[in-house]
Formats: sequence, structure tokens, C-alpha cells
Amino acid sequence: MNLFRIVPILALSAFVCVSHPAHGVDDEVESRESEQPKTIVTLIDAGAEPRVPLRFRPPAGQVTHTEMLTRMTMTQQIGDMQAPSMAMPEMRIVMTTTVDDVSDDGSITTTAEFTDTSVDDEPGVNPMMRQEMQNMLRSMRGTTVQSTVTDRGIVLAAEMDLPDTVDPAMRLQMEGLASSLEQFASPVPDEAVGIGAKWTVRSTLTDHGMTIEQTATFTLRSKNGDELELDVEMEQTAPQQNVDNPGLPPGATMELIRLSTEGKGRTRLNLAQVMPIQANVDMISDSEMNFVMNDVTQRMKQRMEMSMRFSAVEADESQ
Repeated sequence: MNLFRIVPILALSAFVCVSHPAHGVDDEVESRESEQPKTIVTLIDAGAEPRVPLRFRPPAGQVTHTEMLTRMTMTQQIGDMQAPSMAMPEMRIVMTTTVDDVSDDGSITTTAEFTDTSVDDEPGVNPMMRQEMQNMLRSMRGTTVQSTVTDRGIVLAAEMDLPDTVDPAMRLQMEGLASSLEQFASPVPDEAVGIGAKWTVRSTLTDHGMTIEQTATFTLRSKNGDELELDVEMEQTAPQQNVDNPGLPPGATMELIRLSTEGKGRTRLNLAQVMPIQANVDMISDSEMNFVMNDVTQRMKQRMEMSMRFSAVEADESQ
């Protein structure tokens, strides 16, 4: 399995998670065009007075540019052999998001496009690895995601359009991400919330051929007009299962033994726009798998440490 193909998908998944943090009160939402499990949002604490309802209300025609920077370190052990830690070069992805329409009922239709990508030319990085990551990221340019959400953040529809330049294995994984988009977004409650409000979001994700249970906890740190600052804590677990991944070599199979991911970060939002002003998240993921090829089984353990930074940029900075 080519791990370089997985890195940007993990980063994009995390990006969607912190871009659409959830607020809610014992709410269950099912997308119109999705057969995926429901997302369950549970309020733990409504927070201090004064409390106000939260609603997203960007104007039609609004265009925002968001830059995502990702660093990752991976450590692997295959059988009894411990591989040296491998630091990936910093990856940069820029998304341009346009609010196409705001309906009378408040639902918002947007189109997000991956307009620019790059890999940092850091000293000490394997040139072949850097080039492969550069080529893979470059093939994603022009990818668009069109989605419709309510003013409470409920995803009604999401569709990804991939350019012809994306290779087949990457295409399948990106399409899998598109089918999971609504699982990362959650509704804003009908009820009002105040500073200190805390809620959890439980969802079932399908990622890289695996079914993953995710729980995220959000705390409202501050509110200034339409601007919100939230603390985010996230954990993911997965039961033992077979992994149906198109990146596997022909004839190979993989079984997930365990997966445990923990992460935390902070995000700043403006209810008058659909993308975050600024966000950061740090994650550590430990997994253990059985890899079978030519009737030979190898136990593989892996740790990923990922750091992501997101920020709004001006149009001239996004190139």
C-alpha cells in the first residue's frame, strides 16, 4: 500500500472536521442523498448567559481562500523490524470556496476548488519521496466539491468532481472522502448557547476501506459578534475488520487489528462565512494491521503524528 497516497486524504479529512465544528442538542441528522449512519450531537452544557442561537448566514457570491499546511511524521514496525521514523515534507493545499446560492429557507450551496498545491523543499527529505508527493498533490488541482447545507450546518448534499489527472487509486479514495463529508459536519441547535457551552458529536466514518467511530468534543471559548472560538478534542477508534483498500497490491489483503487516534486543537469561525478564519489541530494515530501477500502474513504497527494549520488568505496569497 502506498502510504504517500493516504497522507493528503487524512489531512483533508481533518480539515473538513475542524472547518465545520458541531453544535447541537440531542440531534440526529440524515443527509438526503446518503445511506451513511447518522451523526448524533449531544449537548453537555448550554453555557453561561446570555445565550443566543447560532446560524450560518454567508452572502451569496462570497469567495474565500483557505490555506492548509500539514506536517506528518510516521513510524512503522513490520514484524520484528523497526523502521526509522520518517518525516514528511510540509504539504500545502489552497481551497477557494464560493457561496453559489442562499435560499429563502437559509440553505447554503457552495463550491470549493483545490486551486493550488505544493510540497516544501526541505533539506534532508528524500527527493524521490518529495517528487511523488508533489506529483500526487498536483494531480488534485481542479478538484471541486459542491455541497448544500442548511443554516444550521446540516449537509443536504455533497458531490465531488475530480479532474482526469487524478490517478485511479487516488480517485477511489477521494470519492470515498466525498461520501463521508456529511459525517464531518453537524447541525447548529435550535436552542441558544453561551460561553462555556460544550457538546459531543458521535459519527461513523468510512475512510480508506475502514469503518471508524469518531467522537469530537467542542467547547465554546468566546463569542464576539459573529466570531466564535472553539476548543476541539477528537478521538477515533475502529473494531477489528478487513480493509478494502484500492491501494493494495493485487492479491494482497489487509486486516485492521486496532486503531486509536487522539487529537486536539482550536478553531476560529465567523458565522457570516462558510470557511474558518483560523484553525489548528494536532493528532496522534496508532494502528496495528495484518498484511497478507503470497500466503505470508506480516504484522504491521504504525504511528502517525500530524500537525495541521489552516488560515484564511487573500487572493494573491493563494497562488
